[in-house]
Amino acid sequence: MSRVGLKIIFHLLCFCPTSEAELELSPKTVYELLVYETTNLKTELAETKSLVEGIEKKIEQIGSNVSLIANKVDRFVGERSKSLTNGNVKTITNASDAMFQSDFEMQSAVVRKMLINEKTHLRNTLKKFENKIKKFQSDIENRFTLINLKEEMNVDFESKLNDSEAKVSQRISSIDADLQSQLRIISSKQEEQQDTLSDLINATNTRIAAEKDRKVSFSAETTGTQLLYVNKKLPSGNRRVFFRKIIFNHGGGFGRSKTKFTAPKSGTYLFTFDIEPENSGFILMHNKRVLARQTANNKAVIGITYVSAGEKVWVQNNVEGEELKYVAYGRFNGILIN
Repeated sequence: MSRVGLKIIFHLLCFCPTSEAELELSPKTVYELLVYETTNLKTELAETKSLVEGIEKKIEQIGSNVSLIANKVDRFVGERSKSLTNGNVKTITNASDAMFQSDFEMQSAVVRKMLINEKTHLRNTLKKFENKIKKFQSDIENRFTLINLKEEMNVDFESKLNDSEAKVSQRISSIDADLQSQLRIISSKQEEQQDTLSDLINATNTRIAAEKDRKVSFSAETTGTQLLYVNKKLPSGNRRVFFRKIIFNHGGGFGRSKTKFTAPKSGTYLFTFDIEPENSGFILMHNKRVLARQTANNKAVIGITYVSAGEKVWVQNNVEGEELKYVAYGRFNGILIN
């Protein structure tokens, strides 16, 4: 029995780990080993039961032999008593028989009690052993159930993980396709915008170059009141209108004196001026020639003429008479038209 108990403990230690993390064998291998060990335990249990039954039969046989011996002793004592005639001998014999019978019955009772105790102990041991076998088998089944459940969970988790990976991969592919499409659209738009910008830059550069090579223009105006004397004996510079504020001066023709325009290149020019009060009588001069006059009915004066490079154009007061002239407001413009 101690060998069986040690073997049960050995199997429990080997095949019933304290935690699932210690399971290093495959579930199938573990299950086969557990079934094999359970079969061996059942075989040993059957052998133990057979041994107990043999012991019980021997105990019963010993009891039968004891009964037979007692019967033989009784017959022998009875026969012996008949043959004896001496009363004293018979008395001694009866006393001896009584003592022997009492001692035999006592010894038989002790033997029966020992046999009963041994039989009870064997039955209790077998019952405990059967309970341990059942518990061991139940533990094996529970652990195998846990292993199967773990495998099912792993399979289910792997399946869900694979599905998730497939969905994520599909989503990434879709996003990548969308991004590629958007990138192509953006690239196309960028190319179009770049072409448009290049065209605009080229057109602007062309226009700037053309403007540099094409026109000359200027615009200037007076600031504040100016007093001009009409006296033809005075130097001409004293009679020119002073335009202090230059609005623009493309080509640099309107000089630093701010009274006259010097043509940077030859061509046909258009000049205008507007002086207030309008009845002051101002004139537009080209070198020493009058190009246009201001009259009472003609406030804005326009003059068109061909001006060679280096020639000058300006606005001055009328030299006829000796009247004091003043300028409240004036503007002088010019542009190369051809």
